[in-house]
Amino acid sequence: SLFRFQPGSAAQVRRLVVCEAAIDALSFAALDRVRTPDTMYCSTGGAMGPETKAAIRAHLADMRQIADAVLIVATDDDDAGDGFADTLYGLAEEAGVEFARRLPPDRSKDFNSTLKNMAAAAA
Repeated sequence: SLFRFQPGSAAQVRRLVVCEAAIDALSFAALDRVRTPDTMYCSTGGAMGPETKAAIRAHLADMRQIADAVLIVATDDDDAGDGFADTLYGLAEEAGVEFARRLPPDRSKDFNSTLKNMAAAAA
């Protein structure tokens, strides 16, 4: 299954951000300086089974005709995250949608760790 969070009200998704865990998707959204109403934040729940792949494919198919549509791969900065990223790159290429990888700016394992580090530094 695919966790989805779209804080904006756009009818179509132009920017799809995929993380491994829901908390990372929400953390990415909190840190995202490029957030637009047509951005959707998703997580795979740490797995890429057939239903999850089908849900991502459906979003990418809808995005195919949208100018500047992009899949943002925000998986963990580890070997498992790299494997998920490779799978997501393949799905984006298959759909004809541009893709880019985003890693935590502080080189944490994931975006939730980055958000926690920022909160601790601000305290």
